[in-house]
Amino acid sequence: MRKPLVLAAVVLLAAAVTPAFAGLTLSLRLAGGPGYLALKDANTVLKDWETWQIKQVESNKKYALEEDKVGSFHGAVDFDAELILGLGRHFALGVSAGALYASLSEKSAFVTVAKPAGTYTYAHSMTASAFPVIVSGYGMLPLSAKLTLYVKAGAGLIWGKIVEREASKLKTSETYSYPAYQSAASRGKILAAGAGLSFAVDDNLSFFLEVSGRKAELTDFDGEAKGGFKGALYSFEQYDTKLRYWQRRFEVMEHSPQGSIFRNQGKAKIDFSGFSTKLGLALKF
Repeated sequence: MRKPLVLAAVVLLAAAVTPAFAGLTLSLRLAGGPGYLALKDANTVLKDWETWQIKQVESNKKYALEEDKVGSFHGAVDFDAELILGLGRHFALGVSAGALYASLSEKSAFVTVAKPAGTYTYAHSMTASAFPVIVSGYGMLPLSAKLTLYVKAGAGLIWGKIVEREASKLKTSETYSYPAYQSAASRGKILAAGAGLSFAVDDNLSFFLEVSGRKAELTDFDGEAKGGFKGALYSFEQYDTKLRYWQRRFEVMEHSPQGSIFRNQGKAKIDFSGFSTKLGLALKF
């Protein structure tokens, strides 16, 4: 996958400095907007944690659930910059570098439990970030002198990271303590496609609206947990014998967990697949 990326970069650079490419055009596109990330297993971990907290309250008559708020972990922001080599009116080649970021903070993922010793808030936050580099081909259909419809498709590499924290505090306290913390990173391949509408203000400036989708599921994460412990990020279900409940978890470990209280063990998979809607501008050199 690296060779096509390097080749595309060389072609774009040559287009900018070589007279032989004088009939071609070179543009810089900048875009950003809201996105959606699948993050399927990550959302399962969050929901199972919420259910486990509720079951703990239900199992103890001295506990009372005051508040339960665990949102979905899908919303993201998506930004990218792309060099576009125009191959005439109908075709183009692009190389883009971008960033995706999703976050679920303690304010959006917590339960508050009243206990005899006091009222406590327990939170479970996550962040996911990714950095794709993609080579794309464009097909363009001019609708008028200023309006152009285009489609694109491409492939490349993506670097992804996930950070998970479990926190607790007295309800009256302003700060959390973090008994559990871990982060892990990996890289893999990405496929992407999209369509958009471009409006030319003049010969050198245009604005566009684009809808795009991506397919990118990463595994083989290397991570680090609180205390500096390092290993691979595993996903598994762990049985709580007291609550009679199987809970999906992520954990940085040296080896996959074994034993009768574990099932469906394996390397964690973080799904960065999804879609985005972006607004942007293009500057022609």
